[in-house]
Amino acid sequence: MADADYLLDVNVLINLAYVDDPFHEAVRTWVKARSGRARLHTCPIVELGFVRVNLARGGGRLPPSELIRQLAVLKEAFSMRCIADSGPVDGFPAFVRGHRQVTDGYLLQLAERHGMRLLTLDARIPGAELIPDVSTGARPARGRRRSSSPRRN
Repeated sequence: MADADYLLDVNVLINLAYVDDPFHEAVRTWVKARSGRARLHTCPIVELGFVRVNLARGGGRLPPSELIRQLAVLKEAFSMRCIADSGPVDGFPAFVRGHRQVTDGYLLQLAERHGMRLLTLDARIPGAELIPDVSTGARPARGRRRSSSPRRN
C-alpha cells in the first residue's frame, strides 16, 4: 500500500483518544495496521470539535486548557499535523441536505483540496475512507460517546 494522507473526522480523533469509546479498538487497529504509511492530519474545525464534544460530555469537569493539552499529547503520539483551513465556503457535495451534514461536507472538500482522504466512522459520508468495526466487520455510524477518560499513549 502506498503512503497516504488522511484528515481525521472528529469521531475518529475522539475514539483514538479514549479507550472506553465504542470504536476505540477499531480506530487503533486501523492506525496501527498503517503505521509508517498513513500520515494523519487534523484541522482547526476537527480540533475545535474535539474540545467541544469533550466539554459537553464531561459536564465541565475538565477545562478547555486540559482538553487542548490532551489533544497536543495525542497529536504528538501519532505524529499528526494540523493542516490549514483557509478555503472559502463556496458550495457543498451533493449528499449535504441538512444541518447535520454541513461540517461533514466541508471536511470532505477540505481533505480533497489538500490531496487527502477524510477518515471517518460515519458511513453516511460518500467518498470518505470508512473504518470498519473490527469486532463485527460492520461499518459504524455516528453514536454518542460515553466517557471522558483519556487514553494515555
